[in-house]
Amino acid sequence: MNHPWNQMEPLLFLRNIGGWQLDREAGQSGVGRGTIYFLPEIGRKDDIEVMFGENSGPLEQRSGPLAPSSGPLDIMASIAAPATDKKKLPKKEMEQIILDLCRRQPLSLEQLEQILNRSGEFLRKSYLQPLVRAKKLRYRYPTKPNHPEQAYLAVKDKGNG
Repeated sequence: MNHPWNQMEPLLFLRNIGGWQLDREAGQSGVGRGTIYFLPEIGRKDDIEVMFGENSGPLEQRSGPLAPSSGPLDIMASIAAPATDKKKLPKKEMEQIILDLCRRQPLSLEQLEQILNRSGEFLRKSYLQPLVRAKKLRYRYPTKPNHPEQAYLAVKDKGNG
């Protein structure tokens, strides 16, 4: 069904249902840059207490402490172990570790820095840029080198699929 309110602009719709607006910059009601819209009377603390009661109490059962994981972080740590255990590593070995890590998932410079316990600048200049030039690594966003979510991915070998 095509209700007239479904055809309105979102801001006009908010005004028509009593939405409240506040201009952050001027500190007063209005329309303009920095205006934030809120729905009236939704999510207030007293409304939540009416719906769910004052306090639902503590949880009855607990599952106990977390068990050691064998998840993705453990796998990444085991791949990076030779690099984190030693200060110096043969160049080919470090390149292979980086490729193995980036084969599992796209990793940003900051993530590689943490996983490998090496400075980002060192990794970028010594390993990442040469691996990208050699077409062993590629950028997640190749046309936007400064993309905020930029990451490195290993290029699949043509013989392996």
